[in-house]
Amino acid sequence: MFNFKYNRSAFFSVSVLSLIILVLVLASLFYYLVINQVEAGNNSMAVTAELTAQSVMEKVDRNFYERFGDVQAFAFNHLAISTAENDSVVAGTQEFLNTMTAYYVLYDLMMICNSSGKVLAVNTKDKNGHAIGSEHFLNLNMANEEWFKVCTSTEGPKGGAWYSDFTSNPQIGSIYGTKGYGMAFAAPIKNNNGNVVGVWFNYASWKEVTEGIREEAEQNLSKDHKNAFVVMTKSTGEIISTGNHELLGKMLSLNSEKALQNETVIPVSNYIYGLSKSKGAYTFSGKNWITATFIPKEKISWAVFFSKKNMFAVGICLLVLISVVIYIYKFFKKNIISRINELKTLQFQLSEGEIINVNEDSRRSDEFSDMKRSLSKLAKSLQFKSSFADEISKGNLTASLEHTNEKDALGNSLLNMQSQLLVAKQKDNERNWSAEGLAEIASILRSFNLTEELYNKIVKFVVTYLNANQGALFLITEKEEGSVLMLTSCYAYDKKKFIEKELNPDQGLIGQVIVEKQTLYLKEIPVDYVHITSGLGGASPKALLIVPLKVSEQVFGALELASFDEFKPYQIEFAEKLAESIAASLSSIQQTVKTKILLEQLQQQTEEMKSQEEEMRQNMEELSATQEEMIRKEKEYIAKINFLEKQTVKV
Repeated sequence: MFNFKYNRSAFFSVSVLSLIILVLVLASLFYYLVINQVEAGNNSMAVTAELTAQSVMEKVDRNFYERFGDVQAFAFNHLAISTAENDSVVAGTQEFLNTMTAYYVLYDLMMICNSSGKVLAVNTKDKNGHAIGSEHFLNLNMANEEWFKVCTSTEGPKGGAWYSDFTSNPQIGSIYGTKGYGMAFAAPIKNNNGNVVGVWFNYASWKEVTEGIREEAEQNLSKDHKNAFVVMTKSTGEIISTGNHELLGKMLSLNSEKALQNETVIPVSNYIYGLSKSKGAYTFSGKNWITATFIPKEKISWAVFFSKKNMFAVGICLLVLISVVIYIYKFFKKNIISRINELKTLQFQLSEGEIINVNEDSRRSDEFSDMKRSLSKLAKSLQFKSSFADEISKGNLTASLEHTNEKDALGNSLLNMQSQLLVAKQKDNERNWSAEGLAEIASILRSFNLTEELYNKIVKFVVTYLNANQGALFLITEKEEGSVLMLTSCYAYDKKKFIEKELNPDQGLIGQVIVEKQTLYLKEIPVDYVHITSGLGGASPKALLIVPLKVSEQVFGALELASFDEFKPYQIEFAEKLAESIAASLSSIQQTVKTKILLEQLQQQTEEMKSQEEEMRQNMEELSATQEEMIRKEKEYIAKINFLEKQTVKV
């Protein structure tokens, strides 16, 4: 009857000839596609929900892995070892506890216990430097606490440190006026012989450690999904982190590893949700916590469409539509319905998350072909994203994702995730690098006394570890004419430079650092200030770093580093921590030397007093003998006088 060509003009002609019919058909087709789009949208939200849950869980695990490493690093500190081993708080320990609390900001409490469980030291200030009422912890006995028993046991804690599940500590809560929610960590303090001499205990604030991660995820979700939220639970299903405080402590029931029961405190049927179980991070095995992300479902309501007011019109339209569909069904069956079914199948496969290949029909140029090309583009895009996600999961954080644009929300989210993972990995590498360096310098400091060999070892290690080109160690030395800065050791190009140099404590850049007690970093170095020398000649460096050897506001000297490359912020921070460790060791060793000298002086004075006492005893004995002799002679004289008097009377 009609000679149709299946292109855009053909559909336009049909729409003109059958305006009312095609409007109804297109409306039905539109609604059909809307349902599928909503379904696809919900599926996409399911992917987003699961990726968000995974991201939150991974961040929390990595965060607690850092806390897991923190407590071990603190327990390795020489101040903690000296305090626990001597059963007495050594100089600098209290300031170290308060400084670490302020530096790490997320710890509510830090404690050092001796080998019997007695609390020797505790931080007395919070992260803002304000005094807190923590002194009542001192002298308490923690021997019956699980963390103390595990850390002092023969096998010790798994992975080097003990950690708790989500918990509430009323004692700590009373200090801060909170419920004391948090997570505890503990590690054994071992001396140089490897014997456990005490335990270091940290209590991390739950709000500082986890709430920020969850809130950030909710904020990112709310940009595209209003009323979306994230909760965290224990392995038992007890909710431990949520923006709705009424849900805190209630149970979220798991029906299976990836599904929730409808009969829970959250109406699960109203949301698209994603679950992620804690897998730990590195040596931190985690507590099998679960993160659940909830995004409100997209819904289409038929209630208004089929209201009483519209029922008559809807019925007439349906009768007309059914009549027309029956009339034209056979004609369009092979050319339109079959293609719709094909699109439906492809769309259903994509909505189910399948990675498929869509063959484009280049011979046609109509709406169906356009939709098929769009589905083909979507399928290829999902394939690229799936491959990209697989590479990221394998640890290949440098994988590239092509065919993305500003409107590609999922692609941009994956790229953002990759960027955040790269930043996190870089920070992890920097922290590990710093921790290893501090551990190595601690080993060097424990291995030598205050000798030239120790100073040379220190300078060589610092220059090598920071990839600098030259370094020098200046120490404040007392002489008869006053204090001077002595160049104790200089190292460059893997060869020790034997250079004697003596400065006044306030002379030049080094003197400025000593007086101000602040690190000096220059990228524009004064002419002829310093040259980097080697067998190839000399040249001016591009960066100069001078760090004071300072502990408890007492300066022992300065460490000067020169390099052809600029120092990065984390390297400068590491150099400052390293300088503090060196200064602490110098302070400790000097104090030991002073104590030894005082003991020798006291012993000498005791010997002198004993000698004087013996001399006085001998003098007393001689004096007593002299007195007895005088008394005897006096009696003889008196007797002679009496005899003479009697003779005189007789005469």
